[in-house]
Amino acid sequence: MPAGGEVFIDHMCGGESPIVVSTARPHEVAISLFLDFLLNCWHGWAPVCEEWFGDRAQAVFCKGDAVPALAGM
Repeated sequence: MPAGGEVFIDHMCGGESPIVVSTARPHEVAISLFLDFLLNCWHGWAPVCEEWFGDRAQAVFCKGDAVPALAGM
């Protein structure tokens, strides 16, 4: 679910022990890179995910919809 990525990052930035934007951005990048790996047909993981989990992996972040960078960084 594409909105799931944003919900996860929002959850990480709020709550009892929130993370800061400078920590949220690397989490988003790591998740995006992992999903890029899963979605790349060269590696062959899409059919494996479909077999194991009944669904294929999908991107959870839209390009240009990233955690905003901190001012001055």
